[in-house]
Amino acid sequence: MNDRLTDLEIHCMHLEQTVQELHEALFSQQQVIDRLSGELQAVKAHLRALEPSPVRRPEEDEPPPHY
Repeated sequence: MNDRLTDLEIHCMHLEQTVQELHEALFSQQQVIDRLSGELQAVKAHLRALEPSPVRRPEEDEPPPHY
């Protein structure tokens, strides 16, 4: 009986360690996701701020024929 209890305690300890490792991995991945989301928003904002045409000024751009 004592050996069985010891085996269960060891198994529980390994499970707790695995859960802690998974938690740390998940936390690290969430930090990367948050950083990449911020970078993506910055890139989107930068693209929105660009002029419609890098060659012509906006007043020279004509709307497409379907307008």
